[in-house]
Amino acid sequence: MSTKSLNISLPEDLKIKAKQMAVEQNHGSVGRYIQYLLRREAEKDIERKKLEVLLQQGINSGISDTEPEDFFKQLRSNLK
Repeated sequence: MSTKSLNISLPEDLKIKAKQMAVEQNHGSVGRYIQYLLRREAEKDIERKKLEVLLQQGINSGISDTEPEDFFKQLRSNLK
């Protein structure tokens, strides 16, 4: 993968925090830590979009006879 540089300015407190987080999470450098955060956000965005599709499908499916409390109780039971 081809890479390009990106320079950003941070307030001193954020710069210190970024360095601490990079070390604590074994990223090796602030740049790698930022890459990790951006990739994670991209993955979350994909998951949010999938959830939106599923929620819209649920809305479009009509009214259920099941009470929401019963539905979620059953769902929690299935997850265990």
